[in-house]
Amino acid sequence: MALGGSDQERVGRVDELKGSKKVAARTERNATQMHHHPHDGPPPHGPHAPHRHGPHHERHPYDHLIRLMRLMEQHGETRSLGDLITVADRAGEREVAARLQGFDPDIDPDIAIDKLDVLLAEQAAADRREIHTLAEKGSVVLVGPLPPHIHEAFVQHEGCLILFPEDDHIPHHLHNFPASRIIRGTRNCRTHVSAADILVFEAFRNGQYLLAAEVADLVDERIIRPGARLLVHLRPHLHDDDITLADALGARLERY
Repeated sequence: MALGGSDQERVGRVDELKGSKKVAARTERNATQMHHHPHDGPPPHGPHAPHRHGPHHERHPYDHLIRLMRLMEQHGETRSLGDLITVADRAGEREVAARLQGFDPDIDPDIAIDKLDVLLAEQAAADRREIHTLAEKGSVVLVGPLPPHIHEAFVQHEGCLILFPEDDHIPHHLHNFPASRIIRGTRNCRTHVSAADILVFEAFRNGQYLLAAEVADLVDERIIRPGARLLVHLRPHLHDDDITLADALGARLERY
């Protein structure tokens, strides 16, 4: 396999492309644009649905990795399936690398990326259908800051609560959400976390999962039910006050 140049040069180019990816992701996120996609679960309806503000294009939890691979392929940095596997490994995405290893070794990189994208989207759709089936009858808590499209995917469920442990300002897209289902203050929030069937929160991943301090106070293995589903939405950047999530909980996380 050949990414071209020395190992140090190759790593430098991957890091540079990752930087471009993060800037693009940050710009997209700051726009707080919202649009229902079939893979996000059932669309919200009725008076509790948040306002929409335009398209959101994330199709599966590995969307940013696919964008990185496409960018590298366009720059001639990936010339074989082995190169794509290396990209996935360096990004810490071992499961994606394992999927790629099952492809035909002679497949063109651009075709491999398209095939991987479809497989990941199909898996995400199946996973989300299962989650939303459970959410229809169970208790769902969304913890701390989350992008609008994550709130949009869950607020139609009657058992959904939104937790703001530090009494944060309520985002504009949640202004129509019932005040009785918005929980403030760490103590009150911990009570609801302990009863949750599904817990949704945001984290940064860099080998380990890192959470904002106020979120880490709630994502606590001492109070989370053993059978609760833990869904994590990955953000593209690290916060100065981020706290590393305990390995025992990290092993239970599911991408959303």
